[in-house]
Amino acid sequence: GTGQLGIGRGASTPQDEGDAVAPGDYRLLGVGAIGTKTVVIICLIGFIYGRIDMFIDIALAYAILNFISVIAIAKYFKSGRGAE
Repeated sequence: GTGQLGIGRGASTPQDEGDAVAPGDYRLLGVGAIGTKTVVIICLIGFIYGRIDMFIDIALAYAILNFISVIAIAKYFKSGRGAE
């Protein structure tokens, strides 16, 4: 029927599929999204000031730190120590 395809029942969430999703998972996605937006803003500031080369370096360093921190936090939550 239409229920198998998800037609007519609204947005599909992981809870609908039976997967357990911890609240930290959504916060972790938010941290990643905010980090990405910050990198874009840093690049735009560099473009405005005419020093895009310097600001790209800063943005890349920030992106690497953000990526490493998100991975570390994800491992912490997966290990169960950060479970709520």
